[in-house]
Amino acid sequence: MVPPFPPIDSLNAPLHNGAYRNFMKIYLVLILAFLIGNYLLDLVVRVLTRRGLSPDLPEEFRDLMTWRNTGARRPTSGPTWRFGDWRSTIDLAVTLAFILLGGFCVWTGLLADLGSA
Repeated sequence: MVPPFPPIDSLNAPLHNGAYRNFMKIYLVLILAFLIGNYLLDLVVRVLTRRGLSPDLPEEFRDLMTWRNTGARRPTSGPTWRFGDWRSTIDLAVTLAFILLGGFCVWTGLLADLGSA
């Protein structure tokens, strides 16, 4: 059986074994920082947007449109926002678990097995 990934010595990397691993850890930290930073920024934007929502029409638009004469319901965004919060949290958790638990090694191993068959 072919190993899922080649040993680091056979990669012909310009850096030595330990230096190559440290070099790759920098990329891991950058990717994790980007993912977590993106999640936190998205969370802050959603919270600030929720605070800015109001069910009442502004005075400038009351002459043009009312909820009663259009037959439309007032927008209810509470359940949609909460679902978005949970979905993004679960997405981040699954992505981090895939990266940190070696999902790419398993995936490349499966692809290598398919290629050798």
